[in-house]
Parts: sequence; C-alpha cells; structure tokens
Amino acid sequence: MNSRFVLVALLSLTFLSTSAQITNIEKLRKFTGDQKLYLTTGIQFSYDNNDGAYIYKIGGNIGALYKFRSKNDRNDELNNKLFFLANYNLNRSEGQDFNNKWFLHLRYNKEIPNFPSKDIRIRLEGFLQTQKNDLLSINERSVLGAGIRLKLVEDMEGKNSFHLYIGSAYMYEIEHTNSLNLDTYNHRNSSYLTANFDFGEDKLQLVNTIYYQPLFQDFQNYRLAEEFSAEMPLSHSLSFKTTFTYFLNNKTPLGDAEFTSHIGLGFTYDFKKKPIIPETKMPPLWLGR
Repeated sequence: MNSRFVLVALLSLTFLSTSAQITNIEKLRKFTGDQKLYLTTGIQFSYDNNDGAYIYKIGGNIGALYKFRSKNDRNDELNNKLFFLANYNLNRSEGQDFNNKWFLHLRYNKEIPNFPSKDIRIRLEGFLQTQKNDLLSINERSVLGAGIRLKLVEDMEGKNSFHLYIGSAYMYEIEHTNSLNLDTYNHRNSSYLTANFDFGEDKLQLVNTIYYQPLFQDFQNYRLAEEFSAEMPLSHSLSFKTTFTYFLNNKTPLGDAEFTSHIGLGFTYDFKKKPIIPETKMPPLWLGR
C-alpha cells in the first residue's frame, strides 16, 4: 500500500481569524489514482514577547483519505472513500483569546457505477461533524447529514483539465450559544458548487468552492461560504500555496449577522515514494458540509 505524507507550514494573515461554521473538506479530496491512503498534517507554534506583553499561537491539523473496494462492487475500482479531518488553533495574549477553535469531521463517500449512465458520475455521502469556536455567536455545533455529489463537467485537454461538481445534502444540526445559554435544533440544506482548474503536472492548480446553507423552514436564514485556493509547484516536492476563505451567517441566535474571512500564505512539502499522477484534483467540502 502506498501512503503519502504532506507537511504544511503556513504563514497566515488573518482578519477576524475565526473558523466559519461551514467546514470545507473539498481540499482533502485529493485525486490519488489507485493510491489507497493519503495523509496530510501540519503543526504551527509561535511566541512573541515585547517588554512583557506576550502572544503565542498554537495550531495543528491532520487529514486522511482512505479508498477501498467493497465486496458488492462489480468492478475493480476503489469506489468507497473515508475522509477524516481534525483541526485545532489557539491565539492567546495576556489571558485573552483572539482565536480558540477546533473541529472534527468524518465522511463516507460511495460512487454509484453507471447510474443513471456511464457519462454521469453520482456519489452518495454521509457525514458527522462536531466543532467549537469560543469567538463566534454559535460556540458549539454538531452535525449529522447525508446527500449526493454529481460531476457536471470533466474537460481534459492535453495536460490541462477542468472539473465542475455540484452537491446537496440534508443536515440535522445542534448548536449552542454560551451568551444566551441556548441550544437550537435545526433542519438545514447544504448545497455547494466547486470548480477545479489543473494546468498540468507540476503546474498551477486553482480550486474554488461556494456553499449555501438555508434552513428548510426559513430560507431567509442562511449561511454562505467561499473558499479559493491556488497552489504552484516549485519543485517535485515543494509547492507554494495561498488560500482565501469568507463566511457569512446572516442570522445568528443573537439576531444579528456576522462574517469571518481568512487569507493564508505558505509552503507545502510532499514526501512521496514516487510521482503521483492525480486522477483529478478536488476542492473543499466542509460546510458541515
């Protein structure tokens, strides 16, 4: 079994550096061909002290993708995928937190072969997610959901490729707001559109995903998320990566709206035994999805 390890060091410029209530997992959907296991991890720590005024940052993440074939599959393709993603970040100064968040996400994904036809690829998905963020109006959130994912476009021209996906899911969510000591229970839709541009092996890769999550009983109560990433290989193993994320919750339990945004710049170092030819590069998926 081949395995792949990616070590990521990020230098971040953050505006309202709080994680959105929508978690994007698309970035973990690496196209690894017949590679069964993909692992990615990152660790960050920094400490500054200016004449007694200090601030320290701690962060870490781990992601895993495992592909396998079930007994009932009629072909040799690895039609089943398990995703796991975990993240923790803390920025603290003088006993005050400027960032304190974590989340866990588990997802199962299965392709339905030749349904409704060979040209249209549909996947069924089920997921669990839990997260906490002390700086948002909704401090704790747990999600259970299931839905479908459809490949709309697959355009391969020479070394260039373009893929377009759409997905929609039902979510049951439980949320807690500390300031009101309030628990809410909601039925929500989660829909997303994701585009992937790949300009060839060892060339620029662009991924963009948009999420929309309205309540079923009130479509005026919704959440929006946008994530864009660009990754440029500098060598066989080293890449430069930049990301931009934006999240809007138009109706919090406090009755107002809130947003968060984040810009990240960094380098990715990829330890691999041999070159991996991407089967397709995938974007983000988290919105609880």
